[in-house]
Amino acid sequence: MNYSNASIALPQAFGNPDVDFLVFIYSTTFVLCVAAYGAGWLLSRWLRVNKSDQASLMFGLGMNNNGTGLVLAASALSDHPAVLLPMIFYTLTQQVLAAVIDSRLFRTNDEPG
Repeated sequence: MNYSNASIALPQAFGNPDVDFLVFIYSTTFVLCVAAYGAGWLLSRWLRVNKSDQASLMFGLGMNNNGTGLVLAASALSDHPAVLLPMIFYTLTQQVLAAVIDSRLFRTNDEPG
């Protein structure tokens, strides 16, 4: 649903791309996303919690739903579709980082799945 609400921004952004702008937006959102997951990791280290609590802290701070923000931005700033790009990039980045973090930190070799 997030991407369907933001679909008005994608054709314009990638049809005639401003590469510097896209790289800047993606870099900024990537750093913010990594910082959110990193805050969960640092907090879990500081509190010396077990693996399940570490996962809760990391995913609780790193994952968020920005669907409401997408809808609000799309309706309030419909004449500026590029406003939606940071939220689109953040949603995509947080999902990919969650998969990477889960596979690297929380999956063991003897665990199915």
